Amino acid sequence: MRQISIFISLIFCGLLIFSSCSNNKIGKTKGLRVVQVGDISFYEGPFGDLLDKAELMNKPIFVDFTASWCLPCKQMEKFVFTDKILAKQLNENFLCYKSDADSQDGRVIQTVFDLGVVPSTLFLDKSGDLLIKNEGYTDAQTLLNSCKRVN
Repeated sequence: MRQISIFISLIFCGLLIFSSCSNNKIGKTKGLRVVQVGDISFYEGPFGDLLDKAELMNKPIFVDFTASWCLPCKQMEKFVFTDKILAKQLNENFLCYKSDADSQDGRVIQTVFDLGVVPSTLFLDKSGDLLIKNEGYTDAQTLLNSCKRVN
């Protein structure tokens, strides 16, 4: 199991390096920016930068894998990410990352974590290894339970 995790991490790092060399919007982005979605503060930008930050801060990662055209994604923003208890748990204990399925980083994340649908949510350790994956619309209570399992 550990060898598979290392192999996937190496593929992911290689794809991130490759994508940063191309002429795309994500490759040109310098650093992370914070966006507020509901009551949760999400980082956007190069996923590699987020992994570096997670290592430095010794915090696990929560990923919201979404798309601008996805109706269930919009519903999660409106009804799930506004839950005060969930927002407090995520903001205090995780680095939250919003990944656009249509971006270069989003396609890499989709491939590495074998995501078949949007929305999907991922809980990763500080090194980016998968702990929990939820595909499809996920309610606040399920995400809270996942938070508790990770911490």
